[in-house]
Amino acid sequence: MYKIIRKVQAKERSVGEAKSVLDYVTKEISPAVSFVIVKNTGDWGESITRYSRVYFVLEGTLKLKFQDEEVALEPWDGCFIDKGTKYNFSGDCQIIVVDSPAYGS
Repeated sequence: MYKIIRKVQAKERSVGEAKSVLDYVTKEISPAVSFVIVKNTGDWGESITRYSRVYFVLEGTLKLKFQDEEVALEPWDGCFIDKGTKYNFSGDCQIIVVDSPAYGS
């Protein structure tokens, strides 16, 4: 099985005032993984992920804070965050986010 999703087919949604999301692969396509492109501005705040997650920076700077460590990811940098990890997410950036299992599953 395969599925090609063109940009014109991606579903756009807003998440608060600071984030817009283009859904490419959702739980309806595959319960195993989701793939989105996120445009973020500002501080999203603290999160504990319910998924294993990969962030990949396309534009701007993504700032992640884990307990006492703060990292800044620039274009073409990526980060894997395991399920259950507590962190803070901020920055003006466009990123790819991959979740496993699929977001919302």
